Amino acid sequence: MAEATIIDGRALAATVKDALTERVHQLQAKGIKVRLDAVLVGGDQGAHLYAKN
Repeated sequence: MAEATIIDGRALAATVKDALTERVHQLQAKGIKVRLDAVLVGGDQGAHLYAKN
């Protein structure tokens, strides 16, 4: 049986955020506008409300 590995979520999130921030800055330096889009599927009103905010 394989052993479980405990992941430090905060440290992992910080690492990913730092790498993403650096990449965004590189793209912006090249004049590329960075944005985040969401795709909603279906008619869930709660999802639409969440996406608007």
